[in-house]
Amino acid sequence: MADIHKKSFWGNKTALILESPGKKIPYIFLTSIKKKGNGDWEKLSQKEGKTIKISLNEIICIIEVLEQKLDSWRGYHIFNQESTEIFVYWKDSSKSIFTFEIGSYSNDLKFPDSKLLTLLLSHLLTEKIEFATNEFLSERDFTEKKEKKE
Repeated sequence: MADIHKKSFWGNKTALILESPGKKIPYIFLTSIKKKGNGDWEKLSQKEGKTIKISLNEIICIIEVLEQKLDSWRGYHIFNQESTEIFVYWKDSSKSIFTFEIGSYSNDLKFPDSKLLTLLLSHLLTEKIEFATNEFLSERDFTEKKEKKE
């Protein structure tokens, strides 16, 4: 079983990147980037795009929409006094296009990407429930691991 997960979902104009920094860390990161007018993609290294930290509870809400148990889910994050809306929903009545909005960034996922996102989030949730439910240990382990890299 891998400790770190990263998966990118590429569309024509936007991409959604899911990252799990470790199974003992009780959250994941979701990043959305856009293709610029000149055809280049925004670069995370240049602080472009939008990244949010998603908690275990929020992962559950997203899975519920992906599994069509909820019609939609909306959340809000505040980081450095900037508010970002998160909105997930099925774009069409046939439930063939899943939309993930992070602020002004909108990512549409079709099958099989929507199914892969469902499976990946479910796996990460199960893994994090098992290994990251002691937040004190998880945060300390994460800090120690980060300090070793620097």
